[in-house]
Formats: sequence, C-alpha cells, structure tokens
Amino acid sequence: MSPSLLDSRADTSATRVNECLLSLTSDYNKEVPPPTLGPLILMVGFEIPEILEIHDNTNTVTMRLRVKQSWNEDRVRLSSKCRINHGSWIQFNSKEIRQAIWLPSFEIDNLLDFIPLMGLLETRSDKFFYRRADDEKSRDKLYFEYEVICKIMCSMNFNKFPFDEHHCRFQVNYSVSLEDSSFLIQLGRNSGSLTPTNGLYFDIKLSRNSKSYVINYFIPSGLFVVVSWMSLVIPPDSIPGRVALIFTTFLVLVNIANSSFESAPVSSGLNSIQIWIWICIIFVTSTVIEYSIILVLQRVVKKKELNTKLKIMESEVCMLRSRNTPFRRN
Repeated sequence: MSPSLLDSRADTSATRVNECLLSLTSDYNKEVPPPTLGPLILMVGFEIPEILEIHDNTNTVTMRLRVKQSWNEDRVRLSSKCRINHGSWIQFNSKEIRQAIWLPSFEIDNLLDFIPLMGLLETRSDKFFYRRADDEKSRDKLYFEYEVICKIMCSMNFNKFPFDEHHCRFQVNYSVSLEDSSFLIQLGRNSGSLTPTNGLYFDIKLSRNSKSYVINYFIPSGLFVVVSWMSLVIPPDSIPGRVALIFTTFLVLVNIANSSFESAPVSSGLNSIQIWIWICIIFVTSTVIEYSIILVLQRVVKKKELNTKLKIMESEVCMLRSRNTPFRRN
C-alpha cells in the first residue's frame, strides 16, 4: 500500500542515493501525459498551512498552499546501478526534474497571484520523490510536492458584519481530457475519488472573530442608551442637567457610529453593526424628543395656569371695584 500524500513520514523515509539516476525512454515527450491502459490516476493533496491575508475591500484571500501530487509514469525509470528495495523512497533534485519530465499542470479559478516559495524555504517546500513499487506487479510512482503563495478572489457578503461568514471556493482544473483522467483526492485525513473528471474544488469557510466589535461597539453603545434613559428620572425642571446628559450621550454615540462605519467593509446595504448603532441613536433621539415634548407641555400647562390666575385676579379686581363704587339713585 502506498502511503498517504499527506503523510509527513514520507520525508524522513526518503533516502538520497547518488547512484540512482532517472532515465527516460527514447520516445519520451514531456508535453504528453503518461500513456495508460485506462484513465490516468492522479493522487492530489492540498493543504493550507496558513491564511496570510484576507482583504475585505478587494475581496481577496492570500494563503500559503501546499500541493502534493502522485501519478504513475512508466516512461521514467531508475538507472541499472540503483538497487533499492520495493516500497522505498528516493528523493531527487526537484529543479532538474521539473525541467525534464511531464508534470501535472492545473488552473485555479479566480486566481490573482501564484508565487512559488523560493530562497530558504525552497529545500523544504519543493520536493520530488520516486517510489519503488511494493511488488513486481505494481507500478512505480512519482511524487511531487511544493508550496506556493496563492491569492484568489472570493465573493463576500458583508451584510451581517461583524457576524459574517464566507465560503470561498477553491477550484482546480487539470489540463488532461475528461476521458483520460481519474482522481484520488486527499484533503487532510479525508479522501475520496472522482471518476471521470479533470478538476476538483473545495470550500474555505471564513468566520470573523466578532468579540472585539461586541466589546468596543455593541456593549458601549447599549450602555449609553441606558444612561440616556436614566435622564427620565431627573426632574423636568432641571433643564441643564438633563440637556447635558442627553446631548453628551448623543454626541458620544455619533462618534462611535463614525468609527464603526469607517472600519466596516463596503456592503450592499446596512450591516449588523450599522443597524445596531442606528437603533441606539434612535433611542437616544427619542429621549431628546420626549424631553422636548415634556418642556412644551409644561409651558402650555404653565401658560394655562397663568391665564387662569389672571382671570381670577381680574374677577377679584372687578369685585373690589364694584364694592368700592357708591350706589347712586336717580
């Protein structure tokens, strides 16, 4: 049984043998896939060790992608000097191999950038193995592993920000015909087969950590609304105290709204945090309107009371005048 493409022990079991050199058949053509009696069985493994960047404004995801591929290649053989046991691994120089033999090539949908890891990481990320078959009836395999920096487009909807989730589809299409391809796919410890097909895809689920937004925006704005409601217990006659409390709360909420709106990604409509802030502003505004109505009603009541007092005073004055005026007979 051949080991999993994602088995890290394959690196340690591989041995470098100077006498083992790969030789190609005379009719070898690196532009032509390996001839097989049936579909080309290609084992594919994808790993995402790290998400490097998620850009909300450009809807892009940058990741470190590890690609592992294995296939049968009868046109590539070991030299006659090479004596290794069945099931053994041999690691070769990946640069020379990549230039000399056919390698599975694929296209990634919505791809913006594809940068191989070079420099110090090259020896760790770019590996080529030749695996001797387990017995005479089996076929030898080639294993190729490398890492790249991959940047793809991802359709994102921010209407639920900061509680949004996104599913980014990573789709790979191979350059072999549909009739000539068969895949054994391994993602992590999960594996499956697709027959016939010349491509595959998987979804990357992105969930935003909303704790900081809840602590910095949702809880403070809600508390300021409660503070504005506390102004209702202040006597209406204490105009400076009520006005200072309500308008200070209102201005702080406006500043919170400006900060949250600037940090929020662009969406087709109002997102969750914007709706929450607007509801808080409406509650505080209703407190201002309520206090204004109370002041107007107080003025109306005071005016009515004043008019009533004036009428009473006028009637009393008239009565006093009538008493002090002497009665004349004709």
